[in-house]
Amino acid sequence: MYGKWQTGFTLIELLMVIVVLSVSSLALVRLFGQIGESLNINRDLQAATQLAQECAEHLLSARRAFGFAMGGIGDCATTTASVMALTAFNGNGPPDVVETNPYAAAACPALAQCKLFTITANYSAGTSVVTLLVANY
Repeated sequence: MYGKWQTGFTLIELLMVIVVLSVSSLALVRLFGQIGESLNINRDLQAATQLAQECAEHLLSARRAFGFAMGGIGDCATTTASVMALTAFNGNGPPDVVETNPYAAAACPALAQCKLFTITANYSAGTSVVTLLVANY
């Protein structure tokens, strides 16, 4: 009855294919399982960067309005946009600003007075640092 003309896969061959496919699908599931966490970290990093840039723009507008002295403005918590964004900080507060005055490293042009502002913004899992150099010629 079962002669040389019978063709097809045996049960063992089919089981081996199922095992190989299931092992490879486990690797894909593990890879796709980390995508959600990676997206959350990227979102937090982007939000922290936007907050740090907003603070840097606040400092630049203070520089334009008050000149190089800037009246000691080095805090981004008082800006209207930052206060409105406090609800989006997830409890981390406004960006921290560290002012180095005077700043006399190689980045400061010759015959100029410089201030260096280092702005650090935190947003959940993301931290962003923006450095702003203000020069007075």
